[in-house]
Amino acid sequence: MASRRTSWLLASAMLYSICAEVRAAESVDFAHQVKPLLAQQCFACHGPLKQESNLRLDAGTLILAGG
Repeated sequence: MASRRTSWLLASAMLYSICAEVRAAESVDFAHQVKPLLAQQCFACHGPLKQESNLRLDAGTLILAGG
């Protein structure tokens, strides 16, 4: 009984690690995945018209530059 449980747990852990590795390999598209979220949540204070703390979040290069 314990051997069956151990085998099941080991198989589950292996499957989880494979799935997590595949998800980590997916690339993120700034224009389609990140920018819309920033536009909705951040551009009012950190966009092209207003930059609180000198932080501008409407372009990837500006985000990396920081505030």
